[in-house]
Amino acid sequence: MKPGLRLQQLVQTLERLTASSGVQIESPKFLRDKDTGRLREHDVVLTYRTHHHEIVVALECKDRSRKVGVPDIEAFKSKCNGTGVNRGVIVSSKGFTKTALEKAYKKDLDCFKIEEIDQFDWCQAPGVECREREVVDGPHFRVFPLERVEDPGLYDVDGNHLDNDRLNDIVSNCFSNRAPEVAAAQDEAASSSVVGVRFIDPKPSQLYVRNRDGTFIGLKRLEILLQYRVKTSIIPFSFQKYSDRSDKEIYTAAFAPVNVGKLQGDIVLHKAEEHLEVLFVHRNQ
Repeated sequence: MKPGLRLQQLVQTLERLTASSGVQIESPKFLRDKDTGRLREHDVVLTYRTHHHEIVVALECKDRSRKVGVPDIEAFKSKCNGTGVNRGVIVSSKGFTKTALEKAYKKDLDCFKIEEIDQFDWCQAPGVECREREVVDGPHFRVFPLERVEDPGLYDVDGNHLDNDRLNDIVSNCFSNRAPEVAAAQDEAASSSVVGVRFIDPKPSQLYVRNRDGTFIGLKRLEILLQYRVKTSIIPFSFQKYSDRSDKEIYTAAFAPVNVGKLQGDIVLHKAEEHLEVLFVHRNQ
């Protein structure tokens, strides 16, 4: 993860949690410079659209070992002017110098601070338990076509050969379609040792093999054999406080980043009035 990217992801998630409906949030977002014609990158961009207007808010994320100073304020204001941003916000993990806050006020920029604290009194959990399936052998596909063929490769209805990603999707769907009691028993056993399973694809009619002359032949059965185990780990929470230039709290939340295959995002725990909410916020790839 490149320096500053985690802060950018946190800011994007916080903005998604607090934004009103109808706001488009993009991270990163490239806007064209009016003077040079070149695209310039903004960390997080919020676009508000009404019937007659469009308001663009850009957030610059500064994750450094020092406070944001005047040169950072001036450089960001210049970029906002060049790319047509209506409102600029700098988010810092270390805060701002006094002169930087004064300059930002004069330049009509907002200054937010995001900081990690030890814990919230409303969250005593250390993190989130993550259980991840790990295939240790296979998957092996056993194809039973309606006619004997020499090419055992699998194809879809459009004649496209199924690559590893699409084959893995089939396996994932088979895992998801297990009966709850079967899934619980198999995963419990796989948490202590390697477990072998056999799946029968419920929709083999959507897959084909190809004959020597190029003719596509349907399947009467597709079996998938594999061995897997379940790895359990704890994803620790990071407790983040989002505040404005006067240190007034905007939002607090506990984050647990999830990076499991195609599942990329944050499990977010936050206090909403008298109850706690647990959300999963997908992260842009």
